Formats: sequence, structure tokens, C-alpha cells
Amino acid sequence: MRIPSNYKGIIFIHSHGYRYPFDIPDPLLPGGYKLNVEPDYVPSIISKDNNEISVAYQVENFLLKRGVAVIGSGFPVQGWNASVAVNSNKLLLDLFKSKYPQTKKVVAWGMSLGSNISQAFAEKYPDLVDAVGLFSYTNSIVEVLQYAGDIIWLFKTFFDSTIKGFGYNLTQPSQIEAYQEIAKILKLLKIISNPDNLSKWSSELTNLPPVGVQLKNAGVPPLLVLLLMNYLTDVPDKSAHYDSVSLSLAVTKNYIHKVFATIENVVDAVVLGVVALQDLEKQCGGITYDNSKTNYTNRLSNDDRKYFDFIKTDFNLDRDTVLNSILGLLASPLAPRITANPQARQKMLDPNGIINIVSNKVRKPTFVITSRYDNATPAFGISKIYNDVKKDQLASNKLLALLVEANEKYTQFDGLTLPRTDTPKAQGTGHVNFNANEWLSTTALILYAVENNKNLDGVKLNNLLITLPNVKLCNDDVINTIPKSFYEKELSN
Repeated sequence: MRIPSNYKGIIFIHSHGYRYPFDIPDPLLPGGYKLNVEPDYVPSIISKDNNEISVAYQVENFLLKRGVAVIGSGFPVQGWNASVAVNSNKLLLDLFKSKYPQTKKVVAWGMSLGSNISQAFAEKYPDLVDAVGLFSYTNSIVEVLQYAGDIIWLFKTFFDSTIKGFGYNLTQPSQIEAYQEIAKILKLLKIISNPDNLSKWSSELTNLPPVGVQLKNAGVPPLLVLLLMNYLTDVPDKSAHYDSVSLSLAVTKNYIHKVFATIENVVDAVVLGVVALQDLEKQCGGITYDNSKTNYTNRLSNDDRKYFDFIKTDFNLDRDTVLNSILGLLASPLAPRITANPQARQKMLDPNGIINIVSNKVRKPTFVITSRYDNATPAFGISKIYNDVKKDQLASNKLLALLVEANEKYTQFDGLTLPRTDTPKAQGTGHVNFNANEWLSTTALILYAVENNKNLDGVKLNNLLITLPNVKLCNDDVINTIPKSFYEKELSN
């Protein structure tokens, strides 16, 4: 708890995002990770602005200066802890009010998994919450986990049969298999991201599964497999450093750039995917991912196929023959599907359980902000809450949704050749990647709403958006530009 001397009766209660439930050493995770149970009373933003001042400090200072208290919990467990976290927030709020009975208004806010916790807290205790702030809102965690599972299954099926992916040993310490899996996948990604290995199957790929062997023998280059993976999942086609458009002497085709963007997005997300799926299996008592009925062919539209016209001109192969061959292999016995443990799957899907905890019931001023090309929690989360609220008369005028766009071109090259990856992440890409202006402006929005008991509209909102050139206010037209998630439809069948 941080309480200013001029406390005016408004508090922001923060919920942190998903934290790994065990240490992860460097280089499995750049910089390493130590199990963290400390509370974050403001978002743990590690970025800095041009003045090299921590953005987290700026956000904290902004609120404290205005007489607003900031509080947060570390939660008693890490990993998938949403239901526990909601209860912890209730205990924390009760404790705070017992010490500061002059408390009048409460803002629940959080980022990533913390955004789900904050929304769930507002849904469970609507009388205790006056406004909600959701940063990189995950919405349906089940969909996000299915997305992560698809990525891992496709890599296992195309490139390395020794990747386990699912069905972990639940009786031994989790990190034993997690370290093995992460090391294996990162090594794989390093091999296939070598530009020399995009057009041919590297001899370093010593554990090729039957599908990979078939494609290698047929002369289908790995880059086509990686591009198709992009279209068969919700992996964004722009990443932190690759805009999929800019060309150079080394990157002469935009599809090559798109391959690099796909790989960078997967590298950033794969550690989280492995640990999160393993953690979920342990909590639910078995395999939760299931693609036994997934029809990957249906995910590739006719418009998607047109993107692959370069197959004929650049590789002298028939486009549809290549695409249908790969999709046919995914539907064949050479690509064994994963079937979930029924009890574990049901536990994951239980609306009163540990994962599926939000219904997008909005009753208080609620602000959502996400990046269009978020690689951990794709932008379908903001689409879902927007469309749910649109159908709910009681939620009318209570949601303000903001989408951070990416510039068409932002890749920087080392001279005229190789793209640089040592520069800051581009706006509109990455997970919880907002600049100081976006953090502070959105925090100011939430504070204004709770102080005045209303959402922002009219001149004040327009003036704010002018100061945020990469941010769009979501309306039907903007939401319709976000690709629809495969997973919402498939999980409802």
C-alpha cells in the first residue's frame, strides 16, 4: 500500500499478470527469472521514456500527487491464480478500508492476466468497484491457451517429434520438464531462423517428424511451412522489430520479412506457452489442450491463399498443390492429434473454476487498451468484450476501448542489409507494450471517470486522442479490422 499524505478517498487496486511458478535461468529466458511473490501496487512497467525515468514510477507519482492511494497483492500462489487473486483482492480491500474508512471510490486495474482478475473482481463485487482499467485484456484465457497449444503442436508436428508439448509428468517438479522443453524449442527456433535454413531443411533438424520428412522429400521449403503456421493460428504478422513490409539488400521479399516476424512473435511467446500449459495441466489434473476435432483446412480462406501466389513465381511450385499437401498431412495419421483428459478439460472450461472467470459483464466505467499485434494475448480479446458490451443494454456507454496501432513501416536496418532487433519494440506490437504517454493518459482517463462518475466523451476524449497518434478509439469499423479468432467459434461447437 502507498498512501499519500493528502489521501482523498480514491484507491487504485492493482492485479499483476501471469508470473512463472518457478525460477527460469538465463539463457532459457533472457536475463533469467526468479520466483516473485512481491506485490505490484502499480503496473510493473520496465520501459523508460526519453528522460530515462521509469514509467512505473511516473504512473505511481501521477496518482500519489493527486491524493490517490495505490495498493496491490502479490497473491499467495503464482501461475494460474485468478480465482485466488480475486479473493485476495477482496481481503486486501477490506483491510485497507478498515484502516482508511474515508475511502469512497475504488478502481480495479491490471494488465494481461491481471486484467482478467480485475474484470472478474468487478463482476463478483460490483458494489465495491467504481471503475475498471484493463491493459492487454486477455478476455477468454481458454482461447489464448488454445492458441499457445496450436503453436507448440505445429512446431512438434513439422519440425521436432521430441517436443512433448502435452501430457507432462504431474508427479515431479514442474521445472524439470519445462527446462527441457524450453531449451529444445529455443534451439529449434534458432536453427530455422537462420536465413540459410529458410529455403532448405537444415541437417541440424535431426528429429524431423513424419510430416517434416514428407515435406522435405517433396521439396517444400521451411519458410512456406512457417508462413502457413502464421495463417493457421492467430500469431500476428507484424512483430516488435519486423513490419513484414520493409525490404533491404538482405531481405528482398516481404514474405521473408513476414517469416522473421512470425518467428520473433513465437520466440517471445513460447516460454510462456510451455510453462502456462504445463501449469494448467498440473492444476486441472491432466491434458487440457485438445485439437482432436480441429479442421485446420477451414482456417485458410481463399483470400489467404492469394497471399501465397509467390510460390509459383519464386519456387516454381503450384500454389494450391503445396498448400493442400501441407494441410492434408495435418489431417492425416502422420500428424497425431491431442485429445484432452475430459475431467481436466471440463475443469478448465468451468465458468466458476480457475481459468474461465470473466463474462464481460460491464456495469462501471471500463477502459480497455491493447496492441493490434500483441503476440501473447491477440487482439481478439478486445473484440470480444466490445461485441459483448454492444449486445448488453445495461452496459451502454460504459466501455471505452482503445487500440494501439502500428506504423506501416518501422523496421530499422543495419546499413542496407540486416534488420536490427536491438531497438525498442514498435508501437502496436508486443505484449503490454505501451509508452509513457499511453500509460499516463489512460491512467488520467480512469481517474477522471471515477472522480466524475462517468466515462469520457466529447471534447475531452478527442483532445486526449490527438496526443496519442498511434491510438484509435474502437468503433464498429475499427473492430471489424481485427481478424476474427478461430478459437471462439471452434470452442463454442
